[in-house]
Formats: sequence, structure tokens, C-alpha cells
Amino acid sequence: MKRLLDSWVDVWRSRPIFIHSTLPPEVAISRMKEGAHGYVALLARSWGSAGRIVTGSIRTDRIRLVACRRLGRNSWRPVLHAQILAASDGCELVGSFQVPVFVQAFTAVWLSFAGLSVVMGLLATLVAIGEGPALPLYSTATGSWSGVAAGLGFTGLAACFVAFGVGLAAVGSRIGLADEQYLRTWLAERLGGHPWASQTTAARS
Repeated sequence: MKRLLDSWVDVWRSRPIFIHSTLPPEVAISRMKEGAHGYVALLARSWGSAGRIVTGSIRTDRIRLVACRRLGRNSWRPVLHAQILAASDGCELVGSFQVPVFVQAFTAVWLSFAGLSVVMGLLATLVAIGEGPALPLYSTATGSWSGVAAGLGFTGLAACFVAFGVGLAAVGSRIGLADEQYLRTWLAERLGGHPWASQTTAARS
């Protein structure tokens, strides 16, 4: 449960990455380009032993990369936004991983609407209780459900949408963290960086 809660929090926050390399900036860029694929590669059917490829755009001032699973889609997969900075003894990759902003916005709208529906359902239930007896919930005489039953049913359905949204985002985020860790390792290998130099989420995976 704690891992799912941590994954839910990760939907909303960015996680920094810093890798120092002894490679000149232009060589570092070249090595990343050699290992990365264009977006057309998403149509490939075989992506190696790990079942993932790294795809995106790479420039000195702007790097946008994501590790994609073969035949898999995950809207909550974190994206790397970074840049290569020149250093006296090589270069540094500085950036962060974050779930796309539009996915965060969609998740927030979904949960806000579902949460508001829960509140409206509870209010409708309270109003129905104030207008008459709460029981019975179903009248055999009229063959219909009472207002209290309708309010409780609506509230329960809305609560299910809330739980489903939270669970889906948390699971998607947790799966995305494994893709993020793959990309962190991929970058360290290409740049010859040290494992301790990058902020990693391995401890929670």
C-alpha cells in the first residue's frame, strides 16, 4: 500500500537527475543519438532484451527522452527534460523526470469531477433523509427505490470512479518508475557517468 501511495505522489512531482561525464558535450550528444531512436521506432516489433527502447529528441540545449515498452502504452510514464552543460573536465547532464503536464491535468480534472460527484451524492442523500423516512430503501408497493437509496447509489458509483482513477494513476506511475530507472541506467552507460551521480528511484522499486 505504501508503495502505491508513493507512486501516487510521484504523479505530481518531478525527480531531478544529474550525471557528470568526462566526455566533451558534442561527444556525449553523439553517443546518446547513436543509442536513441526516433518516434517512428515506436512501430517496431522487437526492441531488444529489455523490451524497451529510448526515443525522443536530443540537442545540446534541449533533451527530451522517454523509455518505451514494446507494445505497451502508459500515459503516466515519466519524460526526461534535460540539457547538456559544458564543464571544465567534460560535461554535465542536468534535468528532471516528470509525468507529462497534460496527463497531470487530465488526472486532476477526472478526480475533481468524481470527488465533486461524491459530495453531491452525499448532499442529495442528506436532503432525501430530511424529507422523509430513510427506510425502506425500496418500496414494494410502488416498485421504486427511495431518494435515499438513489443518493447512496450515486455516491457509491462516484466513489468507485475516484478509487479507480487513483488506483490507475498510481499503478501507471509505479510502472513508469521502472521505465525511468531503465532510462537513468541507459544515460549513465552512454555518458560514462557514475551511478551515485544520478538521483535514482531504485530504492522504492
